[in-house]
This record gives sequence, structure tokens and C-alpha cells, in this order.
Amino acid sequence: MNTLRFNRRQISGLFWDVMDEHSPPSFDLPHADHFDQLRQSADYNTGSLTRDDMADLISIASYFKPKILAEVGTFIGRSTYALAVGSGSDALIYTCDASNDIPLPDMPTDSATVIRNPRSSSVEMFNRMLADGYANRIDLFFIDGRLTEADLILINKLSHERTVLVLDDFEGIEKGVDNAMLLGNQSHLLIYPRTEGKTALLIPVALLQLTAQ
Repeated sequence: MNTLRFNRRQISGLFWDVMDEHSPPSFDLPHADHFDQLRQSADYNTGSLTRDDMADLISIASYFKPKILAEVGTFIGRSTYALAVGSGSDALIYTCDASNDIPLPDMPTDSATVIRNPRSSSVEMFNRMLADGYANRIDLFFIDGRLTEADLILINKLSHERTVLVLDDFEGIEKGVDNAMLLGNQSHLLIYPRTEGKTALLIPVALLQLTAQ
């Protein structure tokens, strides 16, 4: 008997179909100027998410409904905004930026609470989170920065068996690919970005379920 085999591309397509099917019925994304005006406060001015990447991040957070999140790479707050809108007012987001201290853009009133860690590395923020009692409590990580072995140790301490990891810049030889190789293991399934996107995920196998419908 032959086995029934699926590759990552096929499963990734199914994942994004589910995100589209269950995406929030409506949400407004501010004009780019809402965020780009904050670049004037940047000591290190770099790239940021596109509107499509923000929409995907809102859908991901809305679908999984994480209560405690950790974001590496605040910058001008595009990803922070998307995570806060998608996860909703009951959620808490820790976010850090190693290079900048940029104020967050205006957020909707029903979005998550955000705790900024400006001019802090991911290792510094993760250690603060452990000190604040968040061991094994982080539901979702959004990683937009290059991780180290020290980060991996701390992420493992903060995670639980159902923690979702979302990776930006998963393309070519960008940092998202390196991060996936560092974080990936047999307990997680790698979801590739959409054809025109750069957001990848590591989904715990514990979250997968076959349904009758």
C-alpha cells in the first residue's frame, strides 16, 4: 500500500485558505503615512511590513486568539498594530526594538495592551518576561529580527506545546529562513508564505486536527 503524502507547499496553501475563510469580516488599515511619519524618530531606519503582510498578521492573530504575545522588532509599529488589532483587547503584547525608541502609532480602542521595550534586544526582553512570570505562557511569537542560540533557549522557556511562531522575511537568504532553521523541529510544521508574501509560520503539530466538515 502506498502512503498518502502531502508536501509543505500543499499544506501551506491549505493553511492560507483557512486564514482567508476565517479572516475578520472587516478591519481598517491606516494609510501608510500613519506609520511612516514615525520614521523621523528612527536612529536605524529599515524596512517594514506591507499592507498585505499586515492583513495576514491580523488574520493569524484573529484566528489563533493568543492572549500573551512576544514581538521582536517593533520599529514603526506596523506589525505591532496588526497583532494588537487581530488579538483584541484581552491580549497582552511585549515588543522590543534593539536600535530605536519610536512611539507606537495610534491604536484602536479595542486592541491589545502593548508593553514596549525600546533599545532592548530580544534576549533582554525575553529575560524580563521570564522575570515577570511568563514562563510557558507565550501563545504567539512574531519574529522580525535575527535570532541567536541564546534567544532559542529563552523562547523554549517561554513557550508551551501549542505556541505559534510567526516569522517575517522568509525569502531567499533573509533572516526569516535562518530563524526557521534555528527554531524548527519535529513538533512544528513549517508553513510557507503566500506566493507574494514573506510571512511564514511554525505551527505546533498539537494544533492540527482532522474534522468531519
